[in-house]
Amino acid sequence: MGRELATFFLFMFGIDVDNDRIDKIYLPTFEEALSLIDLAELKKELFREFPLENITPNGFRLSHLRQYLVLSMARTIADLVRFCRFSSPMTSL
Repeated sequence: MGRELATFFLFMFGIDVDNDRIDKIYLPTFEEALSLIDLAELKKELFREFPLENITPNGFRLSHLRQYLVLSMARTIADLVRFCRFSSPMTSL
């Protein structure tokens, strides 16, 4: 999952998550990333490296990328809730 998302961010946004200073660059929101996939599927278009269907052995389906982004968003929210819960002074209640 992580490799596919890294490839998506490199090809679509020019962000190399392995080598760029993530804290120094603009990262797209989940909504911006998802909207690219939604528009491509809605118009039945594809991106050069990301076909709608898995027609090549190494091809990525856009629907899988959407699922990976949604799962990443859910994990981010869960991590944030967990962090806030354990760092809150109210945790002893």
